[in-house]
Amino acid sequence: MAKILNPHIYKRVKRKFGLGFGAKLLVLSIAGIIFYQKTQGIPNPDDDNPGPIKEAIYDDNIRTVQLTRTGLSNSYPIIQLNTTDQLSLAFDLVGTTSGKNYQFTVVHCEADWTKSSMLQSDYISGMFQDYINAYSFSSGTYVRYAHYIVAFPSQNMNVKISGNYVMKVYLDDPDKPVIVRRFYVYENLVRVGGTAVRATYSRYRETDHEINFTINTRGLSVIDPFASIKTVVKQNWRWDNEITDLKPTYVRDQSLIYDYQEGNLFDAGNEFRAFDTRDLRYKGGGGEEFYLRFNLSCLIIS
Repeated sequence: MAKILNPHIYKRVKRKFGLGFGAKLLVLSIAGIIFYQKTQGIPNPDDDNPGPIKEAIYDDNIRTVQLTRTGLSNSYPIIQLNTTDQLSLAFDLVGTTSGKNYQFTVVHCEADWTKSSMLQSDYISGMFQDYINAYSFSSGTYVRYAHYIVAFPSQNMNVKISGNYVMKVYLDDPDKPVIVRRFYVYENLVRVGGTAVRATYSRYRETDHEINFTINTRGLSVIDPFASIKTVVKQNWRWDNEITDLKPTYVRDQSLIYDYQEGNLFDAGNEFRAFDTRDLRYKGGGGEEFYLRFNLSCLIIS
């Protein structure tokens, strides 16, 4: 049981670890090509930085940054190449009554999220940057803010190849972004199937889930799958505990089988625990006991 002081409104408490409905995403790539479906750090925004480009917000007045599939809230930013799939980037700029001329661009990355050596003309069709022209202002709120939204690919910019990308939002200089977000563009070249099961070894059986998966190359020419296939297993879009670069345990015809007993484990359990404190006169859902102590409202959640 957990004790929460000063509850206000309905909210969800997120545990530090959790598998939720299982590892929902398998991202696999060959030489930087994403086949299919897997925060925050403060990287150096300089493009010459040899390290991975991490997601970041560099302006304290920018809040609620969301990059999702258009029309699918809370979805992962993954789109298929040469289709009508689009991403929507939305964010709020607080404390303002006037709009800013934000621009955005995309940068192609290697499998480890370091900037690739390709020229933008090699992977972008159209303009190399575009403006975020759609924004609206808050009304009747305690804090004034402007809400920005932009769709990608846009009429002026698209990508030519699949792979790992980052989207950078900036005012004047793309090397000084205010927002950095990662996304994937994939091609449906292989078939991926996976399962989340209880851990094989007894010492992990009560705490971890084991993620096994198979890649069917479907006739794709793969000379050395141990060197050319790059795998990423993500847990609900978390970057801090992703499992990378697993090698096949078996190769059978066109199938690459990844069946590990260790090295492919995630902490299991429910990711969220919901409780309702909209009315403190009654015990809401998810609450076991409510009481006052030292003029503080205390709730024990079940």
